Amino acid sequence: MSAGNPSSNSGVGQSGTNPQPARSHAKKNALVRAAVALWRKNGYAATTVADISSEAGVSEALFYFYYPSKEDLLFELGAQSTRDVQIEIEQRLREPYELADVIVAALTVLEKELRLNPPELIIEAVLEATRQEHRTQASLKPYKRMSPLFGKLFERARADGKLSQRVDVRHLATLTQAVVSDGTRRWVAGAYGDRSYALAISDDVNALVIGFNQLAEAAGPDDANA
Repeated sequence: MSAGNPSSNSGVGQSGTNPQPARSHAKKNALVRAAVALWRKNGYAATTVADISSEAGVSEALFYFYYPSKEDLLFELGAQSTRDVQIEIEQRLREPYELADVIVAALTVLEKELRLNPPELIIEAVLEATRQEHRTQASLKPYKRMSPLFGKLFERARADGKLSQRVDVRHLATLTQAVVSDGTRRWVAGAYGDRSYALAISDDVNALVIGFNQLAEAAGPDDANA
């Protein structure tokens, strides 16, 4: 997970006429940096909201102003990692590309961020993303949802003819997200041995994409979900 700026596109405080948003932005970033540092040092479970607030030099009340819980802060960090991956994908799509190569490049970005964190924190981040997804599906309330890693990539690939027009890209993106989440847990547990995370997970993702595409091409017109 990234410890970078989770709201770098806000544009607040740029005019110099309203310093309050800029100060708020800085305090929120301080909480993020403090949380990541403590989680890496002491572990996720052992770190409290009070610890994070103290490390950041702010009150617990201010923490709760930005985040209902430390789980929400963790989810935002996971979402930032997803955005970093999607930025890499967007850059790759500016030039001629092969779908499999873009998937490897995207997962390489994710691997670099994962290697900065202890296994416990990685597992907690994966679980929190799953919890948020379950809350969204079980309730009409607007819980946060993390965009699938490869949703826009598959849309572009279908438009470019690299995937069948019959491929349901939304469903494919959801399935590959599950493969990445499960693969991340397996990688943390050592299931892939010395293999690179990006190469191990991309093999699984690409196998799914190829099979899904072949099934779509073989389907009759009445079965198409494009």
